[in-house]
Amino acid sequence: LIVMVSSGACDMRFACNHLETSSSMTLTSAGGFLALLDEREAELKLYALRSLDAVVDQFWPEIADSITKIEELCENDSFKYKQLSSLVESKVYYHLG
Repeated sequence: LIVMVSSGACDMRFACNHLETSSSMTLTSAGGFLALLDEREAELKLYALRSLDAVVDQFWPEIADSITKIEELCENDSFKYKQLSSLVESKVYYHLG
């Protein structure tokens, strides 16, 4: 799945297959994925949630700081990826104990 986002003169492409990191590249933060939760497009939020789900065991403290963003998606009846947002939310709360 390729997501195209056009914002003024800026076009961004996101490849939404699955999160992979090569041995030469290590993910050091979930901040980029968390920032995508503020976007309007549901597909960007989907990409963010899938990515967060893939890294939640490693970055749960950082994700916990933004748990309200994920909770809002869980409670939004018009958001079609509520189950995924609930999954990510529950994994964060699991780590919080």
